[in-house]
Amino acid sequence: MKDSGIPWIGEVPDDWNIFPAKGVFLERKILCGEADIHLTPSQAHGVLPQAEYMEQTGNRVVLNLAGSDKMKHVEPNDFIIHLRSFQGGIEFSRHAGKVSMAYTVLTPNGDHVIPTYFRWLLKSSAFISALAATTDQLRDGQSINYQTFGSLRLPVPPAEEQRRIADYLDRETAEIDAFIADQQQLIQLLTERRAEEIRRCVTKGLASAPTLKPSGVDWLGDVNNEWDIRRTRFLVDIRTGSGDTQDANPDGEYPFYVRSDSPERSDSWDFEGEAVLTSGDGAGVGKVFHLVNGKYKAHQRVYLLGNFRQVTASYFYYAFSTFFAEVALDGSAKSTVDSVRRHMLTELPIPLPPLEEQIQIVNYLKGYVHQLDLIIGDAERAIELSRERRAALITAAVTGKIHAPL
Repeated sequence: MKDSGIPWIGEVPDDWNIFPAKGVFLERKILCGEADIHLTPSQAHGVLPQAEYMEQTGNRVVLNLAGSDKMKHVEPNDFIIHLRSFQGGIEFSRHAGKVSMAYTVLTPNGDHVIPTYFRWLLKSSAFISALAATTDQLRDGQSINYQTFGSLRLPVPPAEEQRRIADYLDRETAEIDAFIADQQQLIQLLTERRAEEIRRCVTKGLASAPTLKPSGVDWLGDVNNEWDIRRTRFLVDIRTGSGDTQDANPDGEYPFYVRSDSPERSDSWDFEGEAVLTSGDGAGVGKVFHLVNGKYKAHQRVYLLGNFRQVTASYFYYAFSTFFAEVALDGSAKSTVDSVRRHMLTELPIPLPPLEEQIQIVNYLKGYVHQLDLIIGDAERAIELSRERRAALITAAVTGKIHAPL
């Protein structure tokens, strides 16, 4: 082993070379042809034809047809530096096509540069850290040009070893990815099972075969025949918070509930007692719910439902979070809402059992949800550890810290 002289690379095998990136990749500056298809590079999906990208993600891409003849040509095995490459590495393209003039297209410089090896190297965590260190985001924005990239030095093993490393990482990461996919599927299954059981309990109760009646609300369906159905305005008072982003202090004494699953902290508090909190706008609509008690602060776009009448806070939390999520995420027109209006809260129907039965339902659900959450937590930790192992394996292999077997 020898010292590469590059901190992010460290020691490498004696027969490896260290070259400037501009000697490993040339910049392709050829304008596109008429038959070239639009390509979209992204960190999550790599480089895809735009039609395929939109189908996979549901994201619309605005095509600048007027300037489509002024785009850059891309060949298979080229790499693309796009606007946020310093955050997630450089994208490998298996497709021929064209990309925006704002992107930099790299092409391998010679037969000693094996694209499949550099596909792993240029997405490794060590390289991404080195790439991020080359740019001042305040000065340079999100763009990395060829000159900046070319100033980096890259490890270049012998060509045959490059192929062996690429094949090894293909095999090993495929196993890790399959395990992660299994864990994600388990989490989805358990999450759905948890939601179904909560919904069953807050519409029908704990009895195995309760007598049911139509609720009169299409999305609510049948409910326990012995229960009332009350609008939330009869059960709680509804307010909004008064805090703003500037009120957050990581070392604050009190929880500060914002429009996300994770509360922040604050030096002051505005509310005290039991309440159910939900996001008033943004990505958290229909997804973010908190059951709180004690002293706390809430963001001005967070709704507080409290001063409970005829209902316990815990039962209301289970029922409200279930039904409001369904209404907010689907709605009568089956379209996601961007923000909450007060009438959506005040007029939500809640099936209401007697208080004693509410307590029984809550006690059952606490135990049931706790058990599922333990399993989900284990799966989430397994995913996190697997991703860390995957990243470490890639960096170790592409910098020569482990020998890639045949």
